[in-house]
Parts: sequence; C-alpha cells; structure tokens
Amino acid sequence: MAFVSSSPIYSGKRPHRRSSIKRTRWQSCAQPKKGVSELREYERYLTQVAKTSPPPYLDGLLHALSASSTRFTPPSIRTDLHPFLIPLVYDIESEVTTGLLRWPTPPDEMDLPIVQSSPRDPSLKLIAPSAKSYVTRQLASADFAGNYEVRNSLRSACSLALAYQNGDVDQSGVGLERFLILKVGPFPDIYEGLVEFHKAKGDTQSALITCERSANAHPGWGRAHAFHANFLRELGREMEARDAARFCLQMPLWTIGSVETLLDMASLAGYEDSTSLCKIYKRLYEDDRKQEIADGKAPQQVALDRAAYLLDVCFTDGSGWESIKEDLAALYDEADMPDFATFVRY
Repeated sequence: MAFVSSSPIYSGKRPHRRSSIKRTRWQSCAQPKKGVSELREYERYLTQVAKTSPPPYLDGLLHALSASSTRFTPPSIRTDLHPFLIPLVYDIESEVTTGLLRWPTPPDEMDLPIVQSSPRDPSLKLIAPSAKSYVTRQLASADFAGNYEVRNSLRSACSLALAYQNGDVDQSGVGLERFLILKVGPFPDIYEGLVEFHKAKGDTQSALITCERSANAHPGWGRAHAFHANFLRELGREMEARDAARFCLQMPLWTIGSVETLLDMASLAGYEDSTSLCKIYKRLYEDDRKQEIADGKAPQQVALDRAAYLLDVCFTDGSGWESIKEDLAALYDEADMPDFATFVRY
C-alpha cells in the first residue's frame, strides 16, 4: 500500500476517489451447474493471476448468478472487458457480463465488489459491495417472496454459514428494501428506489438525505453523485446541482454510468462539450510531471495517477479497453506493481 494518495482505493489523482465484451463466441462459456464445478478455476485465477484472495461465499455467488440464460465465463477470457474486471458469468439475452472488480490499491479490509458491464456501455455498474452481501440479498429476497426452494438451494450452495435467518425480513418490520440497507449492505439500486419512494410521497428532505447517504456509502463511485446531481436539478437547485456534478467528475469516469450520463454531468458541471472534457484528461495523462518528481513526489505515485487518467481518456474517447491494456500495464510496472501489471495484461 505504498505510494497511496488520499484515495483508499484508486490511488491517485483526485481526492475521495478510488485508483464491451464482444461475445460472438459465447458458446465457449460453460453452462452453469448447480454444483458450480468451475469454482476451483475461479479460485486459482484469483490467487495466481489477480493476486488476491477468493472472496468468502464465492460458491454461493456463482450459484446465485446461475440462470437459464447465463453461461459461466472462464476468468482468463477478458478481451475487450474493463482491465479491472474478472468475469464470472455472461448473460446471452442481455449481453451483460457480471464479475468481480479488482482495484489496484484497495484497503486490506475491502471485499471484491460485484459489477456488471455490457458491449453497449463500457462503464462498470456496481451491483453489490461483496459476494456475501449479494448472496444474502438474494437469500433474503427469496425468503421474503416465499420462494423457499430458491432460498434453500442458495443456502445449501454456501459452504460458509450466513447470518441471515429465515423470516428475518418479516420480523424486522421495516420491509425488504430497508432491511437490505440496514442489515445487509449498501446497494445502489436500493438507495435509488428509496429516493424515488420519498419523492413520490413529496418528502424532498428525506429523498435528499438518502441521496447523500448513498454517495457516502459508495466511495470511489460516481453513479450516486450523478443521481444526486440530477435530483438537485429537478428541484431547481442549479448551483448545488452543478457542484454535485463537478464532484461526480472527480470519481473514475467509468463509474458514473453510460457515456451519455457522463456528458450530461459534464454539461451540468459547466464543460462546453465532450471534446473539451476528453482533451483535459488526455493532457493530464500525457503529463509526465517531471517537476513534481523533482519536487519530491514519488515516481510510483505519478505512474498511478497517469494510469487513472488513461482509463478516463479511454472511456471518454471510446477507443475501447483493449487498446490501452499494454500502456496501462506499463504504468503499473512503473508504479512497482508488477503483479497487477501482469493481471492487466492477462
């Protein structure tokens, strides 16, 4: 964890931030089985290539992700995917890949988040903060809906015990959504649903508070800030909306949402057009910061900063993740992170 800036995850360039797959050959992906025989392959890849510990409840996660339209994806098949994404399953109907996000410099206690990506949208969408929270959510949802066969099957798939007990949602008396937020974990879509619930009741104050809580619960992710900025704009609070949009752009741009969402935030923040935004990030990436190094800044930190900007440039110019992987890996080599560089390459 050397050379880490104020960001606990992303390691570089901004305060409070953390450093489309072409599935024409989906037939190469394995059909999910309830026994999840691919578990060992994922564990080996995580340990030997990604150089991270397999998350607890990975077995339950794979079981929960299995569906009639999904196929398990070998973790090494990452062509055209985001450089930090470890694929788990691919949905043939929606063309969505679901997998684990391997941050470059995560805090020791951080779990691997569950994310999604699609060929139509190069961003990463945060689904759950961990495998455990995802599995617990599915278990609680099935239990609350009375889908006891699904609930029992999922519980049996987990080699580790889950804290959730059958009937916990009903006994809580707060409903499924609030139970998940209070007892399981921060889920972006649940927070957004609660905001819409408060808005429908005309409770603007509670909606704003929920927006702020969501942003605080997802450090390093721009989506919650974009959602907050949009709500402030709806309320006619233009100056606050502009500030929220500007803060949103301090996050990794590929965490904000689609390119269209990014451009909307850029406009709200005061940028003239997408070209000017792309030029700014490209200039930041290309700056080798020799003067900063001469003034005492660690070269490794400069490399991490430039790697972060390179990802943003790729997202804004639409060149595709595959086009930057070698340059990105070279920057992680410069940052004295050879294992992570190897992961990016392979």
